[in-house]
Amino acid sequence: MNCEDVQGGEIGEKYIAGQLGDADAEAFEAHYFECAKCFEDLQTLQALTAVLQRRGKTAHRFPAAKWLAAAMVLAVLGATWWVRHSGSLRKAERAARAESPVPVAGKRAAELALLARVDPPRYIAPVLRGDGQERFREAMRQYSVGDFGAAAAGLAAVAEKDPQNSAAQFYLGVCYLMEGHDAEAMERLRKTIALGDSPELAYAHLFLAKALLRGNDAAGAELEVRQAIALDGEQKPEAQRLLERLDALRSGR
Repeated sequence: MNCEDVQGGEIGEKYIAGQLGDADAEAFEAHYFECAKCFEDLQTLQALTAVLQRRGKTAHRFPAAKWLAAAMVLAVLGATWWVRHSGSLRKAERAARAESPVPVAGKRAAELALLARVDPPRYIAPVLRGDGQERFREAMRQYSVGDFGAAAAGLAAVAEKDPQNSAAQFYLGVCYLMEGHDAEAMERLRKTIALGDSPELAYAHLFLAKALLRGNDAAGAELEVRQAIALDGEQKPEAQRLLERLDALRSGR
């Protein structure tokens, strides 16, 4: 992938919106870590997207996850047009970053922030029976349409009543990550891990790594990624790609 592919295919916008396939996302990541211009453009898009989200384009306004993705693309495309026609890319970038609640401290921190990007895992509802399961199902219906705040409230109630419920602990951690509550997310993901073997265990390690990256703890994140890889689950390819990028970052490549 080269700069012409990125600009012509609106790759940055699709990457932020989670619309790239695994192969294209990996190729783009390999490119922007080597290309200062594309890396700066991606940072600008992320900052402007964050500003637009805080001005009302939040997940709970959309009836389904696909509408959230579509709205995100439209927001990013509109922001990109404004920046490219304003005659001052760097001025717009500084203004957007000034509104961002997470300051960017150097290129390394920005690279870690990009690696920490979270896409909520898809939830496929199993057949659940028994007391208390209806509340969990309702919370996960809200999760599935992108209403992470409402889902978190329901999952917190389930987890309080049944602390051994690994699914409630894990998805509550994911909801907190999506809402930007990183400390609470790490607490729930660590509780999931402490419960031992479960369908959510490997993903809990991977998402805990993402949360640690948000705090610039690359060493801690690497340990969690290696744990996720060792469990040899379906998340292994994603964890291996993340480990490769962390290795490249550490070695300065």
